Amino acid sequence: MLRFGFSTEDRLGWVRLAAGVCIAIGLTDLLGWIIDVPLLRTILPGSVAMKANTGIAMAFCGTALLVTARNSSMSVRRVAQAMAAVAALFALCTLAEYLFAWDLGIDEWLVHDSVNAYNLFRGRMSPISAATLAAVGLALAATPYSRLHGATRWAGVAGITIGSSSLLGYAWNATEIVTDQWVPPVALNTAACFALLGGGILLLPKTFGAASHREATKLTAVEAKILIGFAAAMVLLVIGGTYTYKTSVEFTQSIEWLTQTQEVRASLAALYGSVAGAELALRDYVRTDEPLHGADYNRLVGDVHAKLRDLQRLTADNPAQQQNFAALSALMAARLQSMETVHRAYKDFGHEAARAVIGLRRETNATRDVGALTDRMGLVAQRQFLERQSAATHARYTTLMSLLGTLTLAAGLFTALFRGIHREMMARRDAETALRASDQYNRSIVESSPDCLGVLSLDGRLRQMTAQGRKLMQVDDFSSIEGIDWLKVWKGAERAAARAAFDAARGGKDGRFQGYCPTLKGEPKWWDVIIMPVLDAAGNPERLLAVARDISDVKRAETELREANRFLDSLIENLPVMVAVKDAVTLKYVRLNRAAEQLLGYPREAMLGRSADELMTPDEANAVIAHDRATLAQGKLVEIREQHIQTDSNGARILHVMKMPLADGEGKAQFLLGISVDITERKLAEQAIHALNSALHAKAEQLTTTNRELESFSYSVSHDLRAPLRAIDGFALMLEEDHAPHLDAEARRYLSVIRDNSKRMGELIDDLLAFSRLGRLPVATQEIDIESLVHEVVDEALTVPMDPLPRVDIGRLPPAHGDRALLRQVWTNLISNAIKYSSKNAAPRIEVTGERSVAENWYSVRDNGVGFNMQYADKLFGVFQRLHHADEFGGTGVGLAIVHRVVTRHGGRVWAEGRVDEGAVFSFTLPEVTNNG
Repeated sequence: MLRFGFSTEDRLGWVRLAAGVCIAIGLTDLLGWIIDVPLLRTILPGSVAMKANTGIAMAFCGTALLVTARNSSMSVRRVAQAMAAVAALFALCTLAEYLFAWDLGIDEWLVHDSVNAYNLFRGRMSPISAATLAAVGLALAATPYSRLHGATRWAGVAGITIGSSSLLGYAWNATEIVTDQWVPPVALNTAACFALLGGGILLLPKTFGAASHREATKLTAVEAKILIGFAAAMVLLVIGGTYTYKTSVEFTQSIEWLTQTQEVRASLAALYGSVAGAELALRDYVRTDEPLHGADYNRLVGDVHAKLRDLQRLTADNPAQQQNFAALSALMAARLQSMETVHRAYKDFGHEAARAVIGLRRETNATRDVGALTDRMGLVAQRQFLERQSAATHARYTTLMSLLGTLTLAAGLFTALFRGIHREMMARRDAETALRASDQYNRSIVESSPDCLGVLSLDGRLRQMTAQGRKLMQVDDFSSIEGIDWLKVWKGAERAAARAAFDAARGGKDGRFQGYCPTLKGEPKWWDVIIMPVLDAAGNPERLLAVARDISDVKRAETELREANRFLDSLIENLPVMVAVKDAVTLKYVRLNRAAEQLLGYPREAMLGRSADELMTPDEANAVIAHDRATLAQGKLVEIREQHIQTDSNGARILHVMKMPLADGEGKAQFLLGISVDITERKLAEQAIHALNSALHAKAEQLTTTNRELESFSYSVSHDLRAPLRAIDGFALMLEEDHAPHLDAEARRYLSVIRDNSKRMGELIDDLLAFSRLGRLPVATQEIDIESLVHEVVDEALTVPMDPLPRVDIGRLPPAHGDRALLRQVWTNLISNAIKYSSKNAAPRIEVTGERSVAENWYSVRDNGVGFNMQYADKLFGVFQRLHHADEFGGTGVGLAIVHRVVTRHGGRVWAEGRVDEGAVFSFTLPEVTNNG
């Protein structure tokens, strides 16, 4: 709060209102003069009107006050100061007209003053108005200069005093204040403007607007001397010029008076000649009756009247000549009347009557009287001519002397000023040379700065920027941004921070803030800005230096770090294991995640800031604290495989704990991180698995015994079965060979069936034994050329005569690792099956292909035989499983089971695909390196 009881902004609001009213009153008055509406020039009909010059001056002063109150830019304020100075100049010129009885031609320079009231000098404002307006105008022009603050306040007081007194005079109808025949009073609207302007000047804060103009008020001693010298020279020229102008006017008037005196003398002579000529013409006319003489008479009478009017005009400024002219006029009137009587007598009664009248008039001798009077007036004119000639000579001499004196003094003063300026220029040139070297050095330092440096005026306008600054801000042409309002570059909260730093710098202190501001081409950037005042010789800020460092990378790193921290926080919070952070000194919890709450059974708020001995039993707490101390002492990760604790809601738990210290930049432990995994269920599962493994081990031993018994049983069975089969086959052969003639065809067929089934039974026993041996035989691993092995198997298979002979295509087959004998059995079974099941096709074809992959090799055997129904594909690789009748295709149904066992023991896979009557594909894989099995 300020001394008037309200804020600076409120005060400035009232100032702007007063300025706006003054502008409106001045423009309204000027409009009233232009369109000739008296009501717009004066508020009270019949009272004195505001003059046109006064209206213009009021508008100018109001504008200057408004601009000052708005704290506008420097250029705008300069214009406002100039307007106030022009208004003051108008007023000072008007005062000069009153004081020196001048007429400078400014009173009616814009409009003609047709008002009669209080108008001794048309168009001229009251001297009181002129004096007050000069004071107010000069005060407004000087408002930005703090040193003239007292003078501006006194001018404001004067404005309020004059305006209020006049307003009270109108309110009280005090005629001695508002009416005066010789000195025009102050108009009512003029008085109101003075009161408003004076109040506005007083309401302006003391230092308002002064800071931005301070650099203009700081003048060096030499500059002050030069300014004073030029001001004195200008004053001398004005005074001398004014005096010369005055004497010139007097000289011109003297010449005009001389001319006028000569005209008086010439007019007197002409008047006397015209009167004499008229008398002569009249006599000749009466004597001769010639019309020509009558015309001369009439013309000369007219000349007499014209000369009398000229004499009256020429002698109007001389009272003595006016008296002589009055007597002369009377004589001339009498003489003309006498001549007219003669002329009328001649016209009415003839020649004799005219002679009689002339004889009667001759006694008066009026012509002689006229001549005497004209001679007397001529003498007066002659005497006046001599006086005016002497005055003109004196005026000419005075004018010449004043002109020569003024020019001499001005020349001397300007010579002295020139010498002083020359000395100062030489001294300044030397100083500038040194300063330029220093400035170049300082500029090189500034230009080498990696930051954006800009120079601001005290009103926040950008005036300069370094090349690096233009590069950082991507400014191609500095003129495109020169003079912009630097504060408007920032948006939102950054603008408020920039304003605070700017105000601090204007107050003489450094201001700092960080904010976002894109470059001129729209690239987003963050800046760390320092605003520093640049002080003048008196220690006051004269401009500001803004240093902005590009911290976009730092901000991006902070953002990334913040996002990373947010991610880590989310990760830690949602980890399914307990994460706890303790203070390395107090061992109190400083952070826990959700899993810790769930595991320990306490709310997080109840555990933070507390140690283990406050949350656990003494034994558990001692164990935990001992592990914590050991971890901090070792300074590395410590693993505790099993730690038993008692929780509040989950009972006894077993934890697998890992602890490690978290150190600061100097390597000193600040925190202790603990990660605990609840392994209670896993431990219970391990116990269950251990018990199950024990049971399985017993079962395995039992199974091994059973398998061993089964193997013995299979050997015994196979050997026990072979003897009856050999006996059956032998007796059947003896019957067929020895008793065939005694047997009929049906008996022989029975014997053949007995032998075939005995042989097939033997094959089944052999295949069963071979299949059984595959589970016991070791797999001898070696590198096998699969392609060569397949060619060998195919060649052997095709040695058996068959019709038609199948076509076998063998592609490139990658080599493999495995047991060659066992894999030969695989290829033999697959190729034999393909030949067998495609034998009923008119053109049997078999295709063997292979392919290498990263982890395994793939092989397949394709035929165009009878195929099979995929619904039964899972039965193909079982023992004794057949999808076709034995009378259609031979075989025991063990071959594919052998293939499956061999491939499986090599770590591969086997499968089949087929369609009925469209063929089948049997595929298997072998790993790059097979397992010994």
